[in-house]
Amino acid sequence: MCVMPGGYDKKAWVFNKDDFSGRVFNSTSKNLEDFVIATGKQGFSAVGRKDKNTAGATAVVSDSGVTWNHSVSLKFYHDTQIERNAINEFVKAEELIVFMLGNDNVIEVFGLYKGLNTASSSYVGGTVQSDEKSITVAKEGIEADLPWIFRSAAASTLEDDIAYLDAMLLVQS
Repeated sequence: MCVMPGGYDKKAWVFNKDDFSGRVFNSTSKNLEDFVIATGKQGFSAVGRKDKNTAGATAVVSDSGVTWNHSVSLKFYHDTQIERNAINEFVKAEELIVFMLGNDNVIEVFGLYKGLNTASSSYVGGTVQSDEKSITVAKEGIEADLPWIFRSAAASTLEDDIAYLDAMLLVQS
């Protein structure tokens, strides 16, 4: 096993948990390899800046066993009120499934069964001209397992996996 680079790409793929009507796992690798979005539904992308998004999972140990607190933190930059409105809707959204592309070229899935909800959100306007203005949104949720790895059954490359996720951003028929 080799050490892989940390950090996440600027783009995340986000879906409403209730819009998922099926999940398919590879019988050998156990990776999530396919999912079905309900007819008339679609996902959306959340785009920030490379290496500004974070994600992870923390084990929660109790008398009833171990669960995992999945967490995703996305940093948004905005220039228009339309972008601010979209970020505001993202903050309000509940039970989201988030696909994150790591710098190790592995796509991880957070909140696959129970979804993620907003844990916090902050707007930073900066102090001096060189400071950035951004909105950071943290989503969290308890799941039974670590985040899943996604590798599409129809894909042979990372680019194919990305194209598959991008296609799910269109209204499904």
